[in-house]
Parts: sequence; structure tokens; C-alpha cells
Amino acid sequence: MSRFLRAWAWVRWRTFMNAIERSERADRLARFSRALEALGPVIVAVMMIPSALIAMGLGAATGYGLGAGAPWAMPLVHALRIVLVLVVLLTVMAPLMLPSGRGLASLPRLLLLPVSHKSLFAGELAGGFAEPWTLLATLAVLMVPVGALAAGNLTVALAALAAALALIAALIALGTLFGALLHVLMRDRKRGEWIIVLFFTLIPLAAMTPAMLAGSSASQRGDEWEDAFEARMEVMLEHPATGPLAVLPGELFTAAAARAAGVSPGSTLLPLGILGIMAAGATAAAWRIWQQTIDRGGIARGRSTRAPVATGAASSLRMMRTPARAIAFSFLQHVLRTARGRTIVLPSLVITVVFAGLVAAKGGFRFGAIPLRDGFSVAVFGVMMSLLSIVQIWMNQFAIDKAGLTMLCVQPLTGAQILRGKMLGAAMLLGGLSALPITAGLLIGATVHPALWLVLAGGLVAAFLTIAPAAILLSAIFPKHVDMSSIGQKSNAHPAAGLLGGLLIFASVAPAVGAGILGLKVLHSPLAMVGLIGLWLLIALAIHALLWKAGVATFENRRESLMAVARGR
Repeated sequence: MSRFLRAWAWVRWRTFMNAIERSERADRLARFSRALEALGPVIVAVMMIPSALIAMGLGAATGYGLGAGAPWAMPLVHALRIVLVLVVLLTVMAPLMLPSGRGLASLPRLLLLPVSHKSLFAGELAGGFAEPWTLLATLAVLMVPVGALAAGNLTVALAALAAALALIAALIALGTLFGALLHVLMRDRKRGEWIIVLFFTLIPLAAMTPAMLAGSSASQRGDEWEDAFEARMEVMLEHPATGPLAVLPGELFTAAAARAAGVSPGSTLLPLGILGIMAAGATAAAWRIWQQTIDRGGIARGRSTRAPVATGAASSLRMMRTPARAIAFSFLQHVLRTARGRTIVLPSLVITVVFAGLVAAKGGFRFGAIPLRDGFSVAVFGVMMSLLSIVQIWMNQFAIDKAGLTMLCVQPLTGAQILRGKMLGAAMLLGGLSALPITAGLLIGATVHPALWLVLAGGLVAAFLTIAPAAILLSAIFPKHVDMSSIGQKSNAHPAAGLLGGLLIFASVAPAVGAGILGLKVLHSPLAMVGLIGLWLLIALAIHALLWKAGVATFENRRESLMAVARGR
């Protein structure tokens, strides 16, 4: 077992180093891009050091307060409970970011090694500690008995230690179980893609739950909304392990520690027993599913039915009459026919419809700190969401083609023609996503000056003119091989391209916001506001022309590198 783990660690190290070391098949820019991507986890790990220290401090302070019977212990207990609830949610949701599971995805190769099934399963359980939320939760809960021991309360320390070990085992087992269950559900590729799409469509809707629970409306001030929300949350957080949250592992842990300290009513053995049963049951269920999956080879399959040969609809053929329209059509197909693309389109459309319905029915409401008072607020929110949602595809527009990029580059097309087609596809996607919130906002109506709608439309056009050539540059400089059937890191753009693209979006819409505020609030002239947005459009055109030339030149110089990355080399 130890020899296998050492060999596996060496393989992971060589994989990491191979991404950084010199490669003759990649130019300097490609090697820099790959090294930056490979160093991303290291940078994240370094940035996690403050989080780890905070988690350890929270756990130690909570344990010391409980052990010493200090009155400030309960606020820390509630803070720890909230953290553990988030950890449980991430543990359940994490397998969706890696649809085939951590170990199950590589089973076809691992089964060729002389390693027992139990060792593979043990490796999967141990891999749970690599998840950052699990690691931070482990540090926090293990410091609770240390803090109680420092306070001289051995009873609380022993109870907290037993509860911490049971909680860690439960979290790891639950993560493995949900990963294995998800793998079974996704053995049918199409069914798995739609599970991912529907789940991530519901997540943004779930984010609106606090606003709905608080019963907020547009007439409420921010302080009133926060007071109403806190009042409802206090009812749910009055005591550990009471109410609807009592069955969560984090609640059981805090209940055991709080009951041992005498600050919460009930027996300490009850939450400890439930945690142990939960950990044992989840581990046994996960192992059972693993055995069945290993026996079947662990390979996800697609649909076995044979699809008829497609001849292409008339509308599709008309769409592809010119090279630019054909390339745009191919770009849109990556969105409409992949799991990653559907998670961009469907959530944006569903959220817009829900928000528009709430604003129309209630006369406005607050989404957290964002007030949505009328149709114009819905339109602005929807346009910003449309811009941000397509970043991961737009900033990697060449590598998403995979082998199709090679076929595209051997066509008798210039680089400018290819890029115009890509830009047309992005414009159609962004226009389609933005049309719904703008239309819904117009139907709902607004009390704002009509000139603001011109500012919104002009700002969207100016933002696109600024971002489109910059997206070409980022996609060419930082390409990344992706799997569009995934919705996690495997389908994300290069971290540098994604970060710079997101910042660029906010920077490109800032002048339009400034034009609206300056023209309407400072100069008190709608005509001045329209003139300012017109001036920004002219500046955006000039920026577009300059960046366009740089984008075409960069694409022409890096064609071979882009094709290699798109094919996964």
C-alpha cells in the first residue's frame, strides 16, 4: 500500500513538472501559459494559509469558550455552525463539478495496476482531504477540543474530539457517496448533462431564498430588510441541533460540544451516535456502489441507440451560406449542444423570467443588497448577467473547437474572416441573452427617463466593441484545452483569461454607468447623457479598431500553437 501511494505521488509530481518544463512543441508564450495554469493550484494553496489560520483560530476560540463557560462562546458556536453548513453543501455539490467523480473517472487505467479494490477505495476516501472545504473544516473542528483542553475542561475536550473525528469521517464518506451516486446517474451521457444543467439552473434560484424569506420589497430600506432576515435566522439558529437543521453533520458536531459544556439541553451521546451511524452508513453505501462500478469497468457510456443521419434543417443551411455565418453557427452550436453551454443559457433565461415575475407581481424586491424596483432594474441586471455568464467560453473561443479548429484553419479563409465569424457568433449569443431582460423590462415598465434605455443599449454595444477584440487576444495568448461536457474546471477558460475577462467586463460598462450618472444626476440633462454615451461609442470604436489589428496579428502568429492546444497537446 505504501509503495503504491509513493508511486502515485511521484506520478502526480511528474505530471505537474511536465506542465512547466521546456517543451519543443510549444512556443514561449504557450509554455508560459501552461506554467501559469499549472502554478494556479500552488497559488491557491498559498492564499489558503490565512483561511486555515482563521479556521484554526475559530475552532480554538470556540473550544476555549465552551470549556471555560464564557458568555461569548455561543456567538462563536453559531459562526462555526454556519461554516459547517456551507461545508456540507459544498461536499454534496462538489461531485457535480467533476461529473464522473475523482477516482471513478480514472478507474479504467487504475484497474490495470496490481492494486486491490479496497486500496483504490481507501485512496478515494483519503482524496477527500484534498478538497479545500474539507481541509478547512477539519482544521476548525480539531482545534475545538484543543481549545477546551486549554481551558481545563477535559469532558468538553473528549466529547468535542469524538464528535470531530466522527464529523470528518462523515464528510469524507458523504463526499465519496455522492460522487459515486452521481457517476452512476451519469453513465448515460445525455442524462448526466441534463442533470448538471438543471441543477445549476436551480442554484441561482436558491440564492433568492433569503430575499423571499425576509419578505423584502422595494419599499423597504436596507436596514429593514437585514433586520427581517436576521429575525428569521435567529429562530433557526437558537440552539444547536434543534429545528429543521438538526440532521446535518455540522449541527450534530456543535450539539455534542455544546451539550457537553452544558450550554445546550439534551444528551451528548445522541448526536455522537447519529454522527457515527451516518459516517458508517455513508461509507458502506459508497463502498457498495464502488464495487458495482468497478465490476462494470467504471466507464461512463453514451446512448446506444443509433441516431439517424442528419441532413441539416433548412434554417441551419441558410445560416451557413457565408463563411462568417458558418463560423458563427459553429460557435453557437458549442453553446446549445454542450453541457457547459446549456449551463450558460438556461440559468440566465430562467432567472430573468423569475426576477421579472417577482418585480411585476410585488412591485419590486431586494436581491440581497441589490434593489430591483422596476423594469429598468431587471434589464440592467439581466444584461450584466449575460455579459458575465459567457466569459468562460468567450475568453477561450479557439480551444473550445478542439479538432474543429484545425479543420477551420485549413480552409481558404484569412485570419480576419475567421475572427469575424467568431465575433458574429459571440454577438448573436450576447444579443439573444440580453434581449429577454430588456424586453421583459420594457413590458414591466419603469419610472426612469426614457433616455436611460438608450444609454443601456449604447452601453451594451460599446462594451461588446471593447471586449470582443480583447477576448480574441486573451483566447490566443492563454488558450486551454477544455471538455465542454463538463461544467467545472475542465470546461473553464485559462485562469488568467477568465480573471482578466471578468475585470474587462466591469471596466467596459463603467463609462456607460458614468455617462448616466453624470448626465442625469449632475448635469440634469437627458440630452447630455445621450451625448456622453454617443461619445463613449466613438471611443469604443477606436479601441475596437486598435485591438482588432493586434488580435488578427496574434491569431495569425499563433495558429499552430492554438491548434495544438485545442487538440490537447
